[in-house]
Amino acid sequence: MTLGSKEHYDLISTFERCFGKGMRLDKESKEYQKRGYIYQNSETNTAFKFFCQGYALAKSEFQH
Repeated sequence: MTLGSKEHYDLISTFERCFGKGMRLDKESKEYQKRGYIYQNSETNTAFKFFCQGYALAKSEFQH
């Protein structure tokens, strides 16, 4: 997945819909997002990174 792609924005949307309650979802500026920091809150950002890793694993496992 490429940062800034439709797939990336769809993943952000899914993450926020599934796990957004109780988390700070304030976004970083586009400059920081290019570096992989999507959210201003470090705990939310870490959770999103784990979410992306799970997505990538599932995509690689079930793509066959």
